[in-house]
Amino acid sequence: MILKRRPSEPSDGFDVPLLVPILGAIVCALLIGVRVQAAFIDPKPGAAVAPLIALAIFALSFVLYRLMKYGKRDPESLKLNCWERAEWRAVPGSEGGASRSQS
Repeated sequence: MILKRRPSEPSDGFDVPLLVPILGAIVCALLIGVRVQAAFIDPKPGAAVAPLIALAIFALSFVLYRLMKYGKRDPESLKLNCWERAEWRAVPGSEGGASRSQS
């Protein structure tokens, strides 16, 4: 819905009415709600396993999203640069190859 209302979104070509994604979101929410309610009302053992797995996946995704969003740094600071971490120089007697020596 947000993408459809974006001013830079091209309006030519196939255009779905705004009602379609809204109804799709409502149907998905109802299906999830019915499944979760049935899992916790059902007396069979293990009936709540699937919703709990889905909840765990959602929680992990949410935590990772927050870490990535608020933990953003300068892309240059995230690069692993071996030239700054160790001194590289040619070893005497080698055939032009470089080897790593710790200082």
